[in-house]
Amino acid sequence: MSNWYRHMLQSPETASRIPVWMMRQAGRYLPEYRAIRQQHDFLDMVYTPAIAAEVTCQPIERYGFDAAILFSDILVTAQALGMALRFSDGVGPQFDIPIRTGDDVARLQVVSGWLDPIYETVERVISRVSPQTAVIGFAGAPFTVASYMIEGRSSAQLPHTKRLMMTDTRLFETLLDHITDVTIAYLVGQCRAGVQALQLFDTWIGTLDWPSCERFSAHYIARIVRALREQGCDQPITVFGKQTSVFYPLYEAAGVDVISVDWNGDLGRMDAVLRRGMGLQGNLDPHYLYGSKSQIQARVQAICESVPSHRPFIFNLGHGLMPDIPTDAVQWVVDAVRAYQRPVVTV
Repeated sequence: MSNWYRHMLQSPETASRIPVWMMRQAGRYLPEYRAIRQQHDFLDMVYTPAIAAEVTCQPIERYGFDAAILFSDILVTAQALGMALRFSDGVGPQFDIPIRTGDDVARLQVVSGWLDPIYETVERVISRVSPQTAVIGFAGAPFTVASYMIEGRSSAQLPHTKRLMMTDTRLFETLLDHITDVTIAYLVGQCRAGVQALQLFDTWIGTLDWPSCERFSAHYIARIVRALREQGCDQPITVFGKQTSVFYPLYEAAGVDVISVDWNGDLGRMDAVLRRGMGLQGNLDPHYLYGSKSQIQARVQAICESVPSHRPFIFNLGHGLMPDIPTDAVQWVVDAVRAYQRPVVTV
């Protein structure tokens, strides 16, 4: 575990500086990323370790973030189950043959060695960054990955997913079981390659009610956490999704170490009810980065002040960076976090 991750989670009271990184910091908005992207297909970049490592390190070299998150995609686990994935400009990820029936689920089969290039990317990144920079691995959580596999593309309401969830719950859970198993193996592989922390992205939980989130999201995340611990992976685990600000008690119970909060959440209110030692991450609305320097600085300071010094806290966004975010605005956020000094508590 990197020094700041260990110190932040174990002794937040004596850590005066708040660590900072940003979701989607590797790619999209950076001109150096776009220069590479013009020459390569997105998935070719993900599976070419030299390119993926370069993209992962670009924001570290430009801004000095405290963590480098692996350049990859949450849907690689679906590919590792034999799903054919493509990306289209203006549409995003697409599965031309989505999961809709029992026969579709029965055809899923783990493709041996599919994810090996990503483990090599981890090793390359670790060799490039300083020991003080945490390298974060990640995966899509089973519910969100399943939703893409069923819908065939991004969907705000997930009509096919929720229909299958309601009309054939056993089949839906069988699909989640398949994704969970490959996700566990994938995250164990990342840990063995050397990542110092993990993040699970369950982006689409905002479409669920409380019992559905507990059954189809938090339950599977708890299974992943237990399996990782049983296999000796002690890296801290963060969970993020749209509406973790609502469902956070479910993920606290699931055994994760850090809850990454969407921008709707009030971190101070969450701190008041979370168990001591549970970390918080977040939660600047990335749209603030279209604003003025003074607006950004004021909001960053307010977020930093909202989390007491006894609470492990990592500054981040409430969702990922957009492609047209000004690079100067990202630097203003980093500078504002760096300038903030947490009160040191005598322990």
